Amino acid sequence: MPSLFVRAASLPMTEGQIAERYPGMEVTTMDAGHFLHMEKPEQFNALLSKFLERV
Repeated sequence: MPSLFVRAASLPMTEGQIAERYPGMEVTTMDAGHFLHMEKPEQFNALLSKFLERV
């Protein structure tokens, strides 16, 4: 099942740690806080749309 983890830059776990914990999951980072979808909705929606186009 295709999955996307959009990580906030402030999250203590690195992209590598997340990828190790959730094999096969696509991981990307945004320069935002915990509510990244509210802080930067245009950037979040662009990432999500790009992901959904591929699945």
